[in-house]
Amino acid sequence: MMKTEDLIAVALGQREADLVLKHAQVFNVFTGQFMAADVAVFKGYIAGVGKGYSGTEEIDLSGKYLTPGFIDGHVHIESSMVSPAEFAKVIVAAETTTAVVDPHEIANATGVEGIKYILAATEELPINIYVMLPSCVPATNLENNGARLTFAELKEFIKHPRVLGLGELHECTTLKEAEERLAQGMYLMLREGSAAKNLFFYQL
Repeated sequence: MMKTEDLIAVALGQREADLVLKHAQVFNVFTGQFMAADVAVFKGYIAGVGKGYSGTEEIDLSGKYLTPGFIDGHVHIESSMVSPAEFAKVIVAAETTTAVVDPHEIANATGVEGIKYILAATEELPINIYVMLPSCVPATNLENNGARLTFAELKEFIKHPRVLGLGELHECTTLKEAEERLAQGMYLMLREGSAAKNLFFYQL
């Protein structure tokens, strides 16, 4: 088991890392720039980024670019028209290591069984898949889509370790709405949809 003090010792150069990726061009997510650096890894965790690290295994990247795994914060696997396993093959190859999915399309057709399928089919994939429970099944009272989900049906999933919350609930479309949610302690994710080009509302 990894101890925090061991990780800190590796970061400080007081202990050898398990793996050092040397001579890389590392992407800095804070500045948006690449910098020449080595990356020290210990027990599967990045212990440090800088110079002078030594490791049990060292790989010379010879100036190749190194970025953290990307996160897709909102996606519907069903929209890809492929299985979760095939979906993972494509996005892992594009360096996406985590996706937060909303299975409302499959749930609209099959109800809770669709949610169970998504959770089961993404269990052993080489990517972290988290689920937001669908909040609009059906999308309107005029639909006859095949399923209707209420709290009674969704509550069985609430304690699942990969279920994060309720999906697509009260999205902001104005700056005022965003400020109200921030004032209540909520986090905001900015995105621009392919249909609604409304990201300009958030520009300060």
